[in-house]
Amino acid sequence: MLNIDPVGELDNQAIRLDQKKADQAIYEFDLSMWLSLKQLAQAHPKIAARQFGLSAKTIAYIAQAEQETLMLFASGVLTSFRLETNEKDILQWLAQPSDRILGLNQEERYFNTTHDAYWSLLQRAAHREWEVASVTFSISPQLAQAIAQATDNQLRYLARQEIRFTPRFHESVIQELIEDDDPTYTVLKKMLQSLANTKKN
Repeated sequence: MLNIDPVGELDNQAIRLDQKKADQAIYEFDLSMWLSLKQLAQAHPKIAARQFGLSAKTIAYIAQAEQETLMLFASGVLTSFRLETNEKDILQWLAQPSDRILGLNQEERYFNTTHDAYWSLLQRAAHREWEVASVTFSISPQLAQAIAQATDNQLRYLARQEIRFTPRFHESVIQELIEDDDPTYTVLKKMLQSLANTKKN
């Protein structure tokens, strides 16, 4: 009889990931997402709540959080946020001829630096190991492979599309991390929930 212990397996995966060497580029991007969310939460809380799928209460906590606290949220192993945008839409965008979707003379004011950083970082990771990138960014293997093969023109096009992100873990973890004197357990909880919510297909 097959013995399946999903909770135990998640624990083992979390331990392996915790021991894995963090990717500095992924950590810096993840931290920039938290800092950008904090700035948006302070200036435009309703927009922040809508863009990241968070409650007004959680947005208020983030707006008041210290930068040192937000650094605890960032990870160089698993990104804290996953795409909320339908992957089918992204794959359809990528299916368009790359020489037609974006004229090279388009004005750079439409360039979204956060989105560009996301797609560029994802492509570099997918080039190395698309299976690992799929877990790190919580996207399907199909999308990871498609991004790995995308042209620069296609990535620039994706960077100009409206996409949304949402945390890979329950938003109550954010409040716990902000309030905990010893966040060790909560950081592990964040990782476990992120793993559990990783897209499989």
